[in-house]
Amino acid sequence: GSSLTFAEFLALANEAVMMTFPQARIAELRSIFKDAIKDSSGTLHHSKLSAVLSDAFNHHISHEMLECLCDEWCGACVRVDETKFIALVSRLVRLHERDWELFQGMREVLGNQVIAGHGRLTVRRLLEHAPDLSEEQAEELLWAADWRRQGHHTGKALDFCDMLCAVLLPSWRAGIRDD
Repeated sequence: GSSLTFAEFLALANEAVMMTFPQARIAELRSIFKDAIKDSSGTLHHSKLSAVLSDAFNHHISHEMLECLCDEWCGACVRVDETKFIALVSRLVRLHERDWELFQGMREVLGNQVIAGHGRLTVRRLLEHAPDLSEEQAEELLWAADWRRQGHHTGKALDFCDMLCAVLLPSWRAGIRDD
């Protein structure tokens, strides 16, 4: 087989650790960055990143996580320019890609209810997305996944939080997730 050139290796490594954004997303990130800058330096102090990103994405992003990312990308730098900001977001998104895919799948099944952190998977909704199941099989799946609440819904429904637990906890116990 042929070997990679150094440039090809760098491109492959970049793809592995960074999320590639479409131009519209990059423009959106530039706008978020520009709105966050409060002085004429054209940079953002790294201590402000958590608040800026948490506000922008409506999700708490810990200061500790961003500090690790800043150390990874910026070394001892205290201020982040637009390019580094976009790179940090790209890395953050790649790190949480599995969570995003899970969220998208749940949203497909539960609809927009999942955005508010609630919603319930019912037998009817499960059968809409898995038409090969019988009603009895759908009820059994929901009952088995409702272990956290000891079958509280008796196989008729599964709350959003319980759905997340049913999907994520077995993989954490098996050591699949490292976060």
